[in-house]
Amino acid sequence: MNYRNIEYQSITWQTWNDETIDSYQCDDKVLLENTDTTSFSVDDREQMHNRIDFYLDNKPMLMKSRELEVKAGEFFYETLKYKGD
Repeated sequence: MNYRNIEYQSITWQTWNDETIDSYQCDDKVLLENTDTTSFSVDDREQMHNRIDFYLDNKPMLMKSRELEVKAGEFFYETLKYKGD
């Protein structure tokens, strides 16, 4: 399946009590390149489209957020007093 040039797939699986569930899963590397997310799943197509819209429409904010996360991690390890055993 495709929405805004982003590929995703429909997945059908069985629950513990033998119910059949349909969901959608996306692991598009270009869509998720500025996040810590490698894939995500949702319950219906509308939710998938909304999530794809969020990642595409908020790319600058997601890039800035990822940059700040990396800097925060670097700062934490630079100031860490415990250096290991």
